[in-house]
Amino acid sequence: MRTFSLASKSEKNGLITWDRLLYNTKTQQVKIFLHTHTHTAIRYWHSLIASVAKDYATSKSKLTFAIAEEQDFQTDIKLLGLSDWGEDVAVGIFGKDGIRFALKEELTTETLKDFVSDFVDKSLQPKLNSEPTPKANKDSEIKKVVGNSFKKFMGDSSKNRLLKLCIPDAPQCRKANEYFAKVVARYEGSKEIVFGEMNMALNDVPPSVKLDGTLPSFLFARKGSKDIATVTPKPTDDADLVFFLKVSLPCTRENKLT
Repeated sequence: MRTFSLASKSEKNGLITWDRLLYNTKTQQVKIFLHTHTHTAIRYWHSLIASVAKDYATSKSKLTFAIAEEQDFQTDIKLLGLSDWGEDVAVGIFGKDGIRFALKEELTTETLKDFVSDFVDKSLQPKLNSEPTPKANKDSEIKKVVGNSFKKFMGDSSKNRLLKLCIPDAPQCRKANEYFAKVVARYEGSKEIVFGEMNMALNDVPPSVKLDGTLPSFLFARKGSKDIATVTPKPTDDADLVFFLKVSLPCTRENKLT
């Protein structure tokens, strides 16, 4: 594991700032966001955090510790669900594949030790973002899925399930929305498959679900099974997606249509 050092990082008003390493999702990072900027406070928090970081210097967990000014990393604060956090220091761990964990206690040496130890032992519950769970809409051909309803939707093994993961405003996702709608229209009224979509700007999937790292992405689960798979190769138009469904659902009436 790497620990931080005032001498090895760039400094801003005596505060260690982060470099591109922190945006490498292959690393696991303990991020400390400071609201206070006084030299005395910075040195106090640096000393406290360093006392914990050194205990992991030879660990195989490959953790990186870093300190930053809260005002410069509001996106990270929001992802941790700590936008309304009232303390002078906010702490989170960003694991591999974007999985996040927030410390919901006052930062002390003991709480930080326990927090990092629980992360290494894989006993922490990740912070998953979710929009409010929508009311059931049986008339909609495309179900709105959010973080809190993901397991219910994809875990319903009474039907085949296909879920589109997108960020609505992204250009590649706008194209996917168009061809996805065409595919859904083809299967309109089908009792064999249900379609859903999730806004990945506002919702997270459980960490056990492995994504391919780019959007749009599609997840599929067969009737009678709770196993979730990423649709590969990644569809680029409605023909690709229809072909996938023809292979996956060979006996449905819709798949016999030209």
